[in-house]
Amino acid sequence: MTVRLDFGTRAVLWTLIGVAMLSLIASLWPRSGPSTTVRPQDLAMRRGEAVAVSTSQDGRVVYLSDGVRVYRSTAYGDEGTWKLIAEAASR
Repeated sequence: MTVRLDFGTRAVLWTLIGVAMLSLIASLWPRSGPSTTVRPQDLAMRRGEAVAVSTSQDGRVVYLSDGVRVYRSTAYGDEGTWKLIAEAASR
């Protein structure tokens, strides 16, 4: 027993299948380029190294140092707000 579908029904079904496939492919594709800001939470810390954290008096600006670099966030808690502001010269 075979079911014969008219052209309109087949076109709609193939369109839905195509949209579903494109949706699956699009979910795998990166939506934006790499972040241009520094992510201090990704620092590769070794045993014995220290991190210093300081805030401004009103708590709006957060500074973080790993001993070599200093980062600043003006919107702590929001992703992508850390900026590298100082780095020690290599010897």
